[in-house]
Amino acid sequence: MKNLFYLALFSIVIIACEQNKPEPNPTPENTNILDSICVNCFAFDSEGTVWIGTLSQGLVKHNSTETKVFNASNSSINNAPIWDIEIDNDDNVWLGTDGLVKFDGANFTSYTTVNSNIPEDVVWSLAVDSKNNIWAASNRFREGGLVKFDGNDFEVFLPDNSALPRNEVTCIAIDHEDNVWLSVTHKVNDTFLVRISDDQWTIYDRDDFGQELCWISKIEFNNQNQVCGTIRNGYCGGSDKRPRIFEFDGNSVEFTTMEEGTYTEEFSTIMVDKDDNYWCTFGSGYAYYDGMQWHKTKSDVIENDGGNSYKNAYFAIEQAPDRNIWLGTDIGIEVLEINE
Repeated sequence: MKNLFYLALFSIVIIACEQNKPEPNPTPENTNILDSICVNCFAFDSEGTVWIGTLSQGLVKHNSTETKVFNASNSSINNAPIWDIEIDNDDNVWLGTDGLVKFDGANFTSYTTVNSNIPEDVVWSLAVDSKNNIWAASNRFREGGLVKFDGNDFEVFLPDNSALPRNEVTCIAIDHEDNVWLSVTHKVNDTFLVRISDDQWTIYDRDDFGQELCWISKIEFNNQNQVCGTIRNGYCGGSDKRPRIFEFDGNSVEFTTMEEGTYTEEFSTIMVDKDDNYWCTFGSGYAYYDGMQWHKTKSDVIENDGGNSYKNAYFAIEQAPDRNIWLGTDIGIEVLEINE
């Protein structure tokens, strides 16, 4: 998945601060907002409002005029972790949480194993196709699978009734041609990429990649419609645990590994910006790849009685409609302002 004017501060901006920065030209400003929430995921609707899924504080709606929190105290949703958020073509907000939840701006509708035929009451990943179908990963270890919801009916795909190779769908993404891609990981080195084109399923495994596929944690698409993802080799216990991403066009694969001297924890998420730069988060920071080299930023280190620790952890990354990069952390959101 390849720059910065100072953002007009939101009414709830707590503080603007400089940190270690990546090295685009010119250098970005870094603004911290919403520093009281732990961010798991977020998505932007057509009006530029950001919808934020938290670890235990519910759903947050935020724009330049308001910040509103929906949780167990004021709505029908509970305070369970929100693992993923997608906005459909009608600006409905969909949550992957304890079940599949739809918010139409006024009401929440929850789909669980009690009132629908989704296979499991946990949804890890979501995607919306051009026909407004909602694709959801509804699974636990060796249980559940993939769900397609057209607004009325659920279609459930399991290893027993489809070409799905394993139950555990870890990530769903829709490419520029409306194909559905899945990363599927049952255990380390038992990992697949799956493409669903209409009713045709294509399964890619380690033979197609020319190496063991330890764990694919996130997938997206670049401007060439290649599927791009993060491979976490450290889960396999191998010696090469350097952060690594891949580009795959369905026939050939190219790997990019962060070079020696810039080593950090393995990448957990990936985002491709509008200029085809790759942005990745890892436990204590983030990095981006401009097609030639990596630029890394790590959290500040703080001292405490038990020793040193990082100030914050990074869990999510997205590009806003104004091209700015939003980073979700355990202490709010950081905004990197991108120049035209």
